[in-house]
Amino acid sequence: MTEKKSDWQPIAALLLGATLWGTMWWPLRHFETAGLSGGWMLFASYGLAALVALPWMWRSRRDWRQAPGVLLLLVIFGGWTNVAFSFAVLEGQVVRVLLLFYLAPVWSILGGRIFLGERLSAYRLLAMLIALTGALLVLVHGDPRKLAETPLIRADWLALSAGIAFAATNITLRFSPGMSNANRAGAVWIGVALFALIAVLLESGGTPSVSGVLFLQIALFTLGWLMLATLLIQFGVVHMEVGRSSVIMLFEIIVGAVSAALLAGETIALLEWVGALFIVSAAWLEARDTDQGHPATQP
Repeated sequence: MTEKKSDWQPIAALLLGATLWGTMWWPLRHFETAGLSGGWMLFASYGLAALVALPWMWRSRRDWRQAPGVLLLLVIFGGWTNVAFSFAVLEGQVVRVLLLFYLAPVWSILGGRIFLGERLSAYRLLAMLIALTGALLVLVHGDPRKLAETPLIRADWLALSAGIAFAATNITLRFSPGMSNANRAGAVWIGVALFALIAVLLESGGTPSVSGVLFLQIALFTLGWLMLATLLIQFGVVHMEVGRSSVIMLFEIIVGAVSAALLAGETIALLEWVGALFIVSAAWLEARDTDQGHPATQP
């Protein structure tokens, strides 16, 4: 009974966490409609999350001395992952953004080979080829004839860069396996707040007026959605093999597709679904062939 319970808990945590991340686009668009731009929204929510995490980060401050470089890279890569992903789902098609983001296994394969000296087996090369083929189908909207005439929009570039940064975050964490969860999450949240602040400074609009109701909504979203999703994912991946957790986290794509169809009326072409199947299959193959590692904070 104990073994079954311990198996059930991380699986449930990952499924619930993937559900929260797969529908994260909805509250972000709600706040934007309420007059809070993406930059201000991210700065407020992730800044609050970072403030909440600071006491726990202080308790684990030995990490600051032992691995300052890792923390700095987490601020950069983890921060950009979440900012780029959030702006992508605000501007682009939810399912398309999720699929391009989940090309992360391709970048993980290449990064692992370059920075960690991991072997580049035929198995992994096949996974990379399948994923890139799927991405091609998604990028041309299911019509290969549009390849030459379909430019990538900003949301596409943001989603792709978020996937690359997510892979870089995972690789960075491999260099400091003993780091506390508080510092992992806190460094990423600080990075998001800093990048969001830069976005705010670059925006032409002034400071938005935030009512008491909107501020309460932001606080509830941060504490009850954003932070909960992060902690659920971290709990799941810490108590489960990396391969299994990676496959379960692909549930986020399904949640994103269903929620976007129901709440935003988005549709996806048949060949784009084929591309999605290719990308998910490649991620599954890579997860089956991945060595044990340490997860990053999800976007």
